[in-house]
Amino acid sequence: LEKVAETHRQKKQYEVDLRHAKDEATQGETLIREQEARLKTLKEDEAAALAAWIAADAPRLARKLVAGEPCPVCGSTQHPHPAQDSGASATLQGAESARQRAEKAQQELEQLRNKVARANAIIERLQGDIAALDDQIRAELPDDSADAEVETLFTSLASAQEHLTQLRDAYEDWSDTLLQWSTAQRNLDE
Repeated sequence: LEKVAETHRQKKQYEVDLRHAKDEATQGETLIREQEARLKTLKEDEAAALAAWIAADAPRLARKLVAGEPCPVCGSTQHPHPAQDSGASATLQGAESARQRAEKAQQELEQLRNKVARANAIIERLQGDIAALDDQIRAELPDDSADAEVETLFTSLASAQEHLTQLRDAYEDWSDTLLQWSTAQRNLDE
């Protein structure tokens, strides 16, 4: 019975660990969805920043075009519709900064995915370990009613341990109060 008790305690600890791993995986999945939305926005910002830079830089290139000479962008020697200055101002640094933010968000997303994958691997392992411990307990206690009795005993034991902890806390509070009362009484006597 002592071996069954130890196996049962180990199973309960694995169940606690399993709940923590499931919570971590669930939180990670939520963070992944949030990061995916953030990444989508940052990629849109990156595309807009690049388009703005191109729109702002095209007139500069158009001013350098010479009839009959090749365009530095497309190589054509004819320039029927050179870009007009729209007054837009954007820099390559702005586009590069937007790209770096999107890249960083992508890396953070991959880290979150790895964290969730690790949590899911832990969940799978713990579920297997718990099933193996259940089998081990059943092997030690072939009678289903005995298994239920052990569960009841462990529940009662856990309740008794909780009650004992509460009693210890109450005793400590009482001791502190008694000490304070005693100190106050001495101060009054002096």
